[in-house]
Amino acid sequence: MPLFFLLWGGFTVIDNLAFLFWGFASMMSGVIAGSYIGWRHFSDGPQLKRKEGTHLIIWPGTSWVLVFVIITFIIKYALNAFLNMEPYLRFSLWFNIIFGVSSGLISGVLWGRTVNLYLTYRKTYLCG
Repeated sequence: MPLFFLLWGGFTVIDNLAFLFWGFASMMSGVIAGSYIGWRHFSDGPQLKRKEGTHLIIWPGTSWVLVFVIITFIIKYALNAFLNMEPYLRFSLWFNIIFGVSSGLISGVLWGRTVNLYLTYRKTYLCG
């Protein structure tokens, strides 16, 4: 899921924005900030577990992820709809920055959560 949102955000920045440098710079800033948010938010939450007797990993789910994905789709859809209804927004530096930051934040939160879960699991089960 994090890879999907990262690629979707990257492709829309390339296809839809006129200021590619500022779009990517703001997207990377959003990814960094979102990764921090995702890392901090989920560091105390449910962690990955190993199913005894197998090599399966159980990823405990929370309703927060589903809500976040739905909100993410709504935000991404709204930004793309604004851009299609008002094509001149493509040439607005502020819209490019907002578009990039929101795309990066969305991806970053999911990446931060995923990396946190993986590193915590690895530290718990593989190193100890």
